[in-house]
Amino acid sequence: MNHSNSAILTMADLASRVPGCSLEGEPSHVVKRFLHPAEVSGPHDLCLLMSQEALSLLEVDGAAHECAIVDRVLLDRQEAVDILSRLNACLVVNRPRYALACISSLFRQRVVPVPGVHPSAVIEADVEIGEGVSVGPCAWIGKGTKVGAGTAIMANVSICENVRIGHDCLIYPGVYIGHQVEIGERVIVHPNACLGGDGFAFESSAPNGAEEARKIRTISGGKAEPLERIESLGTLKIGDDVEIGACTTIDRATLGATVIARGTKIDNLVQIGHGNRIGEDVLLCSQVGLAGSSHVGDGAVLAGKVGVADHRKIGANSVLMAKSGVTRDIPAGEIYYGMPARPVRETLRQYSLIAQLDEMKDRIVDLERRLDGDNHRAVRS
Repeated sequence: MNHSNSAILTMADLASRVPGCSLEGEPSHVVKRFLHPAEVSGPHDLCLLMSQEALSLLEVDGAAHECAIVDRVLLDRQEAVDILSRLNACLVVNRPRYALACISSLFRQRVVPVPGVHPSAVIEADVEIGEGVSVGPCAWIGKGTKVGAGTAIMANVSICENVRIGHDCLIYPGVYIGHQVEIGERVIVHPNACLGGDGFAFESSAPNGAEEARKIRTISGGKAEPLERIESLGTLKIGDDVEIGACTTIDRATLGATVIARGTKIDNLVQIGHGNRIGEDVLLCSQVGLAGSSHVGDGAVLAGKVGVADHRKIGANSVLMAKSGVTRDIPAGEIYYGMPARPVRETLRQYSLIAQLDEMKDRIVDLERRLDGDNHRAVRS
């Protein structure tokens, strides 16, 4: 693998990548680096100004501040002349983080795969490798697998039998891909992810404690039953333009397929159990855990450490706030929070009441003390 620097760009080039932006100043001004406002040191450094704090860093630093991406709201709060007077050129945008997403890739130190198979890689029989594919050191590709053109398979990747990988994917070191897994185009899989491992599925001949607790909210306390393994006979299907974080695990289905649909982005350390169906453009943040056979609708957002019980439905464009526990279905377009997850206003109202418990307790104790005093006086009279 080689590393390649981005080409030198102009402000006009950047403006063409950000829909709805306004370019102020010199369109031909050259941009060489994209830096934090505190790090800019020359006229060709670009920075992002999306807060008053960021602007103050420029004022303190005293360097040559020649180009920036500026939040339009910030201009509304400040005298535009005051900001623009320090800049040779700037892009004025409505959504600065979206502008960052549009152009940040232009400044990335890219990993450029060298086409070909490293001598230490192991390629089994009947493997089809497309044009321009790179296979790194100590990678293993099982028999019958097909790898699309332009895909990079880095060091120590293990790909089992009869896998399908689309074109222009990037598979980072240490990734495991189980047999018969299907991966779309332009998919990025970060280090040490496990795609298509067996699901966590076991059963006993008689109801165990977990079943009893779920159905009747009590446990008989009888003998523990031996657990019999349920084999994972299904597969995993991953759509185009999906990104999967480091050390994330996605289990194959018991029967049928676990599905990750187009455009979904999955953070590091996420667990997706067997038989789940994740819709398009879903965001799953770090340490989310989904038990088996749940469905997450298109555009949903699950924040960090959200836990989802099995066989739940999470509606499209819904939001689950951090550390929520999902024990029932979530309607589309709603914000839920808490354990168990409830509509966010309801949960926050309950938390507010919990915060008042000490005060309520003191008031009750005081009232009881007064009542006791009144009762003593009544008896004595």
